Amino acid sequence: TGNTYTTTALNSDSVYYVENVILAPVQNVGSVNSNTAGGFFTNTNQHYLVFDVYKECRLVSVKVNANTAGVRNIQLKNALGTVIADANINIPAGVSRITLNFDLVPGNNYQLAGPGSPGLWRNDAGCTYPYTITGLVSIKTSSAQTNPTNYYYYFFDWEVKEGDCLSDRVGVTAVVDNCNSVNTPAIQDVSLYPNPADNEIYL
Repeated sequence: TGNTYTTTALNSDSVYYVENVILAPVQNVGSVNSNTAGGFFTNTNQHYLVFDVYKECRLVSVKVNANTAGVRNIQLKNALGTVIADANINIPAGVSRITLNFDLVPGNNYQLAGPGSPGLWRNDAGCTYPYTITGLVSIKTSSAQTNPTNYYYYFFDWEVKEGDCLSDRVGVTAVVDNCNSVNTPAIQDVSLYPNPADNEIYL
């Protein structure tokens, strides 16, 4: 079952492969206060959120609030601060959702970091750590040196998705029967009547 698939013209038997896909749902986590309880952070030091990953998943996207349009480098770091993925994203002014598609594997104290002088919104009140999807991810704290759980840096309303569930692929053979042409002279002495017919025909 699924969408209709139309092959190209086939002159011989051909094998196609099918699989079943169960799409994993997108789940949301993190603060949603992208324009309240804070302000735009413009200092040169780099800040980030610290989080744990319990199961393989993908950080699909986040919301940000920028004071001006421009390209920002968003980084995913491990617990040692080593960059393991990054994206240069042209972020418009105001609140927007940006796509990251960072693949996450189980581990502790990952960092999702913005650049220095980001011009991005951060909370300095109303934070309620941890922000958790049970068994998947947990955003634990910020990188602020003083009262780190009072601050929330830049990345709001995370969209997180586990991998889709795929079945084994199964081969399906499209069998092509080549039809020979009809020998026309062999049927010249055959007649059919009446034509068109209602209930009976005669050969």
